[in-house]
Order: sequence, then structure tokens, then C-alpha cells
Amino acid sequence: MKRKYFLSFIFIFIIASIFVTSIAYAGFYYQHSLNVYNTQDNAENLKFNTMDNFMFLGATLGSTNKFILGWSIVVWNRTYKDPIGNDSKISMMELGPRVMYYFNMERNFGVSAAYHVYAKGSRTMATTNVQENVSGTSYFIAISYQLRLTATIFGGASLVYQSLSISEATIGETQSKVNHSYSTYYPMLEFSLRFK
Repeated sequence: MKRKYFLSFIFIFIIASIFVTSIAYAGFYYQHSLNVYNTQDNAENLKFNTMDNFMFLGATLGSTNKFILGWSIVVWNRTYKDPIGNDSKISMMELGPRVMYYFNMERNFGVSAAYHVYAKGSRTMATTNVQENVSGTSYFIAISYQLRLTATIFGGASLVYQSLSISEATIGETQSKVNHSYSTYYPMLEFSLRFK
């Protein structure tokens, strides 16, 4: 069911992009951002691992192509390994609209924001050591700088602030309302493919 929901969003986005492109002569835009961070020590045997994948499918609007509207797909996971064995883990998929705006005509320096109406995944908290399914909403804002590598490929980095609000947790058949939040900021490497 989750896959069907995801594919429906992608299909609607592609159809909408084609429609917008045909009317406004907009260009297509794809961006991928990645962050991988691992740390550990042998003093207390603590380990922390995180991986963030941000994908953005969009269409440029307007004659300058500086404004981009599209769909955000975020997949991320984090693990904190405790030396006594009670690991804390969370893995999420988030989907929602995203907007991006470049400040200059070369489209190097820009800001973007996304609001994910779909945020679902699983987690295991160290305090309970029980896996549960979680859902809620999330958003992020980012500032980025990219250099032109070829006619259509750009590469650079961004600084991201991300916040997830979990409102529901399910263990087996038991569903509970919760009010938990996860927030962080970090740098990301990114590249984009731009057509027009």
C-alpha cells in the first residue's frame, strides 16, 4: 500500500510537470543531495551513524527560470549504538512539495524549503528497545551554492535545517498519539541536472 501511495504521487507529479512545461515552456530540474556521517570512539564504545538522501523533481517557472516548483523525496536513517546494547534507531521516508529560488541569473546561489505531508517510518528507542511504526509531518529549509560543471550538470553544497514531528506511533495493533520531534542541521553535497 505504501508503494502504491508513493507511485501515485510520482505519477501525478510527472503529469503536472508535463502540463506546466507545455504551457509555460518551463525546464525540468532534478537535484540529489547526500549526507553520510559516522563517528565512534573506543573510550566509551559509542557509535553514531546517519545517512540522508534528498531528491527533488521540479519544473522551472517564469522567463528567468530562477523559481522552481516540484516534489521532494527524502529518505534518511540514524542509529545511535549504546555500549550496553540498547540501540536507538530511526528510519523515515518523507514526501511533499518543495520550492526553490535562485538569487542570481547564473542560478548558483539559492534557497529552498519543503513541507512533507507524508512522513512515515520505523524507530526503536533505547528506553523501550521496541520497534514501532511512526508517522507525522516534517519540513526543511536549505541554502545552497552550486557551480556549473557542464551545460546541464551543476555541483556544490548546501546547509540544511530539518525538523520532523511525530504524532502517531504504532506497536503491533496498538496505536498511540505522541508528540515527539527530531531536529538537526548539517551540510550536504549535492548535484543537479537542469534542462533549460
